[in-house]
Amino acid sequence: MSQDVLSSSKVDLEWFTVNLPVRGYAFSLPSIKQAFREFQQLALDDGRKMLSRMAKPDGKDPAEWQAELSALEKKAFLVTVSIIGKDGVTKYGQTEDIFESKDLPFPINTIYFTNQNSFRAHANGNIPINRFEIWLEFGKPPIFDTNPLQSEPTPNGSRVFINANELGFFRACQHVVSSRVKQNSNWYKPIHGRFAYDFGLWFIALPYALYVVTSSINTFAPLNGPTESYRVPAFIYGLGLSLIVYRTLFTYLKWAYPVNVLDENKDTALKHRIIFGGLIMTALSKGIFALIAKVY
Repeated sequence: MSQDVLSSSKVDLEWFTVNLPVRGYAFSLPSIKQAFREFQQLALDDGRKMLSRMAKPDGKDPAEWQAELSALEKKAFLVTVSIIGKDGVTKYGQTEDIFESKDLPFPINTIYFTNQNSFRAHANGNIPINRFEIWLEFGKPPIFDTNPLQSEPTPNGSRVFINANELGFFRACQHVVSSRVKQNSNWYKPIHGRFAYDFGLWFIALPYALYVVTSSINTFAPLNGPTESYRVPAFIYGLGLSLIVYRTLFTYLKWAYPVNVLDENKDTALKHRIIFGGLIMTALSKGIFALIAKVY
């Protein structure tokens, strides 16, 4: 009978919808738990409003009707959570205690929660009018990515979907997203954006490569020297090799600094970040000092 109650509710709808990517943020299980708690309260408050609008069917005993509504409040307006490990193992729950479970599938690849599943189970498969879905993905791109479309953003499925006909519910969900989900932004977020590869190529890698290759040729194949005839092929080969090195380092950089990070995953790439940062700083400093020496 409860399924008939929920599935029969109809409202004149004016939709508010948003589908937001979540890219470039650091998370922890306690912070996600807090976001879950606030989304759960929103789902419960919305469910109570929905139930308060339900008219008691003719002939239904008032006590029986209230008992049915009370049961629906406890079962149909829960936020369900799926925590998926890298190997596909999934931990499923309907309370915030799941985030403190001792057998979570580390390293965690995806956390997904929504208010749709519990409602569907008690509404003949119908979805709630006011609903949300949150995907948080912590996967990493390949350490050496052979994808030719390097100008595209780094693939990551993290996003927030909100669909509602009540502006108050819609705004409240947006507030939780901005204050809880998008709370800790990573400083390196731009490297995963569109055309980040091209920007680094044209304004950093290519000028540096031209300087290094030209300086090396002037040293090992000077004009009027016995190896002068090798200058042009050495320049072409050196520049091409430099671009290959840049591409390799860029994909390695995106692996070492993934799109989204979960603290509890204890990412082992920290050592790589330190080493990579040292190499970049060394290369840039040498280039700058050498350029200053030549100018002055």
